[in-house]
Amino acid sequence: MSRRYGFTWVEILVVIAILGTLVGLLLPTTQSAHQASSRISELQPEEAAESLGLQPLEFERQRRSQNKSVRSAGSELKGKGGASRKISYKASIKLVVKDFSQAESGLRELVEEHGGFLADARIDRRQGSRLTGNWQARIPVDQFPEFCEDIVDLGVAEQQQQTAQDVTEEFVDLEARIANKQRLEERIVDLLEDASGSIKTIIEIERELARVRQEIERMEGRLRYLTNHTELTTVTISIREEQNYVPPKAPTYTDRITTAWYDSLTSVQEFGQRSSISLVYAFPWLVIAGVLLVPSTWLFRRVRERTSEKGDKKVAAE
Repeated sequence: MSRRYGFTWVEILVVIAILGTLVGLLLPTTQSAHQASSRISELQPEEAAESLGLQPLEFERQRRSQNKSVRSAGSELKGKGGASRKISYKASIKLVVKDFSQAESGLRELVEEHGGFLADARIDRRQGSRLTGNWQARIPVDQFPEFCEDIVDLGVAEQQQQTAQDVTEEFVDLEARIANKQRLEERIVDLLEDASGSIKTIIEIERELARVRQEIERMEGRLRYLTNHTELTTVTISIREEQNYVPPKAPTYTDRITTAWYDSLTSVQEFGQRSSISLVYAFPWLVIAGVLLVPSTWLFRRVRERTSEKGDKKVAAE
C-alpha cells in the first residue's frame, strides 16, 4: 500500500493567512524604523559664521586684547582675596500668623526700616476663605541677614529657603568686553571723521558703528541687571492667616502605625489601578495572539491526527 503525505487546500490556506497576518503586523514597524533612519541620515550639521565687519588681522588683535583684559581682571580680583565678589542672594519665607493685617503692616515697616522696597504685592481678601498674601521685597545686601531674622518674628516660620549665586566671572567678563567694544567704537568714529571716500564706504562704516553700539548697549544692560541683583537681594514672603495653627510635631508610635496602614491601603489601590490599566493595554494583543494561536493549534492537531491515522492504517495493513 503506498504512503501519501501532504496537506489539504484548507490547511495550506490557513498557513498562508497566518503568514500574511504576521507580515501585516511587522511591515509597518519596519517601514517606520526605515523612515526614521532615513531622516536621521539626511540631517547635516549646520555651519553658521557671524560676520564681524572686520579684517582677519584686526579681528585677531581684538580677540587677543579681549583675552588679556579678561585674564588681567581675573588676576586682579583674585589678588584682592575675593573682596569684590559679586553674589546674588535670594530667599523665600513662608509665615503663618494669627492677625493678617498686623503682619502686613509689620512687614511694610521692616522693609522700610532696612532700606528696601516692595517690588510686588498680591493679597487675597476674598470672603469665606483664609487671608493670604505674597510679597517680593528688594533689600540691600548688607541688611539681608538682619531682615530675614526680623521677618520671622511676625509669625511662625513654616518654611525658609536661601540661595546664593556667584556671578563674579560673568561680571568681570562683561566689563572687559564692554571696554574692548568701546575702544573699537572710538576707532570706528575716527575712521568716520576721516572718511573721504564714496557714500557707500561711509554708509558701511556707519552701519558697523551702529552694530558695535548695539552690542555695547546690550552688554551694559546685562551688567546693570547683575549690579542690581548683587546690590539688592530678593526676598519672597508668603503669609497665611490661621487662628488655631499647630506646628507639626515629631510623629508618635501610633501616628507611625496609622500612616503605615493608610500607605498600605494606598499601595493596594494603586496596584489595582495599574493592574486594570495593564489588562486594558494588553487586551488588543491578547486578541491578536488568540487569532494566531487558535488556527495554529487546530493545524497542529490536524497534522498529528493525520499522522496518527496513517500510522494506524500501516499497522493494520501489516
